[in-house]
Amino acid sequence: MPFIVPKLLNIAVHWSAFLVLMHSPVGHAQPFEKTCKLALIDKITASDIAPSFTHNGQTQHIKKIESLEDKQSIKNAYVEKWRHTQQEPFNAMVDENGRWLIVSKVIGSCFHTLQLDKSTYKTSGYISTLRLETDKNAAVVNLGKNIPKMFGSNVVTDISHSDSLKKGRTTIIENKFSPDANAEFYIRTVGGDGWVTTTDHRVPGKKNNQDSRALTFNKNLETQIIVITKAPQGSHVVIQWMEKP
Repeated sequence: MPFIVPKLLNIAVHWSAFLVLMHSPVGHAQPFEKTCKLALIDKITASDIAPSFTHNGQTQHIKKIESLEDKQSIKNAYVEKWRHTQQEPFNAMVDENGRWLIVSKVIGSCFHTLQLDKSTYKTSGYISTLRLETDKNAAVVNLGKNIPKMFGSNVVTDISHSDSLKKGRTTIIENKFSPDANAEFYIRTVGGDGWVTTTDHRVPGKKNNQDSRALTFNKNLETQIIVITKAPQGSHVVIQWMEKP
């Protein structure tokens, strides 16, 4: 993935303590429309990855970046760009632990991050924005909406993305049923909705009862690939839907 979800979410939680102040009557947060644009500077070149990317209901915009300048120079440029101002009264946070050098700041209702890959000689990484939900009365995101699921299934993650060529969606589900039971459910349910089963591969595991199943369905200009693997207490189901380019 082009972003470090667990680490960035931890940083976002740290920032969330400031959101009450930033969105209170005495705060000075800028309008969302002005704050959720990607913060690009002249020192970097950027290329699109996903102009629209939704992870568990939160919209994220991502660009891959490169620079001829060293990593510390780019880090310092963003620390300066996201410095304390009267309108945004908090400095950027810097995290240099692990593989990634991360600079982050909440501006208005948007979480901005710069991520530079410390494991490579060249200066490269990602710049992204993630809209933070601050409305306590907002509707709860319905993860896995319109995705068929066996009884008792839990949606682990639900990611939608789109670019100029096609749209796609990846949903990960876990449940207490076997891979074969899941496979028969999806062949019956998805097939009954007008999808044609084009492949059904069985991948042997270490034990006969731990075989995985890989299913492919087609309908018009759409494809679904469903991979079902044995979990300690049931199965993991990865469902990928995409438009054909």
